[in-house]
Amino acid sequence: MNRFIRLSLCVLSLLLSSAVAIAQSTKYEAENGTLTGTVTVQTSEPGYSGSGYVGRFENEGDKVTLNFTLEEDGNFDIYLGYAAPYGEKINNISINGNVAEVTFENSSVFREVHFGKVKLVAGNNSVSIIKNWGWFLVDYLRIEPNTDPEIVVNVPYPLSTPNPMDETNRLFHYLMDAFGNNIHSGTMSIDAIEEAEWLYAQTGKYPALIGLDFMNHTRDWVWFDKTILVNEAINWYNSNGLVAICWHWRDPSRNTDEFYTSNTDFDVSKISDTTSAEYSAMVNDIDIVAGYIKELQDSTIPFLFRPLHEASGEWFWWGAKGPEPCKILWRLMFDRLVNYHGLKNMIWVWTTDVKVDNMDWYPGDEYVDILGVDIYAGNGDFSSQILTFNKVKEDFNGKKLITLSENGPVPDPDLLVADQAGWSWFMSWWGDFVRDPDINPLSHWQNVMTHDYVITLDEMPDLRNYVISVKTNSYNPDNFQVFFNRSDQCLHVHPKSQVSEYDLFIFDITGKLHCTRLNNIEQVSLPFPSVKTGIYLVKIVTSKSSHSYKVIR
Repeated sequence: MNRFIRLSLCVLSLLLSSAVAIAQSTKYEAENGTLTGTVTVQTSEPGYSGSGYVGRFENEGDKVTLNFTLEEDGNFDIYLGYAAPYGEKINNISINGNVAEVTFENSSVFREVHFGKVKLVAGNNSVSIIKNWGWFLVDYLRIEPNTDPEIVVNVPYPLSTPNPMDETNRLFHYLMDAFGNNIHSGTMSIDAIEEAEWLYAQTGKYPALIGLDFMNHTRDWVWFDKTILVNEAINWYNSNGLVAICWHWRDPSRNTDEFYTSNTDFDVSKISDTTSAEYSAMVNDIDIVAGYIKELQDSTIPFLFRPLHEASGEWFWWGAKGPEPCKILWRLMFDRLVNYHGLKNMIWVWTTDVKVDNMDWYPGDEYVDILGVDIYAGNGDFSSQILTFNKVKEDFNGKKLITLSENGPVPDPDLLVADQAGWSWFMSWWGDFVRDPDINPLSHWQNVMTHDYVITLDEMPDLRNYVISVKTNSYNPDNFQVFFNRSDQCLHVHPKSQVSEYDLFIFDITGKLHCTRLNNIEQVSLPFPSVKTGIYLVKIVTSKSSHSYKVIR
């Protein structure tokens, strides 16, 4: 081979390697983006990429936007080059209109943070880095194709509580069946169900879920009626509603009545010292709350239990000493309520986030049933919060259902469907977060509460008798295949072998009979074009047996 040919091949090899590198990873320099507010291009800190970086995000509205085009859509890993010489900061990233938080760890030198895997579209894409805490420096955005298989939430899976109450198990199976197919509407209240009543007065619909709080149940205040929570929970569940109970846990020592870290010096780290006064105080409060949970269990009322919420924010005393004491407290609470007190009516909800250390706070799969995220978007932001949903799904490897356990603005149901952001429920916080038209305008509420994708109280099934049956749209070990075909919008019932005459009954999620088809011998295809999306129960009755199937329309 002559020298010219060898040189040409070498050059060609370098060009191909460069092309592959560009295809695999593309960097967009922040200094070339569109700057908004008071941010500027700077060069005083060494070690940046390109010709500079953007900082310092000191004022509201400060942001840098990078626009780029792609030939085809796909999944990409998102990396941000940054420096945070002023300490750890949390700021926002907006990707094609969807916003999530990003943690920028303290760093005096430029480095990268991996946000996660996101879907980008063919054509124009827009990524903005927006001030939240501010006071940091943005160097670049880097995207890299990600061809890993999609993470899906693997359902069904068992509850963390051994031998749960039958009603608890049925409720959990209902939530797993509905996951990704519908979102349940919800409102938080402090005293009773006043926000649910307000929403009904405005829209003619009650939410499917109410939120209650054990906040005052460890205190002997004569002005507070502790029977309200138990009675409201019983009444709501008996109306086929979902009940979620959190616990703003007041200082167990009784030195204050506070729960915010800034207002109490109660030391949760003493949970590891079983001889300490703090340990005894925490166990005592858990035992008090156990009494109210026992009242609910005696009335066969299951509920979604969300204690120690927002721990990683460290603004509540249970998170003030970092993840380890908090995890120990969660596990002790689980053991005390489930094993010591024998309570089997709780579905355990852990509140997580998308910070880089979110897994450090996690108590463990064996103590958690559902993952919750609390998101208070800005006014007018009705996006699906798909970035956060997918990040949690990826971080926890699809092991648990995911829900929007607290929110301000309610996501637009059309965007939830389009983005496939499968939150199990939303729960708008009480007061202004429900009623303020700047946060959730009445027209928005009316759209939400009447949308096919949103489950309201009148659309809930009979939870006490909810059928735990075969997997949705799958083969049953008996003589029929039952499935919904989206291409022809038909429900198909196919006998798998020679069968005698059979009758067909289809019920909607509320238990209402939707249609009947009698005296069938061969396969049946029933048009379902205008039927509301959701879960349907198909019952097949022969002269010798009865079969039940769940299908998702």
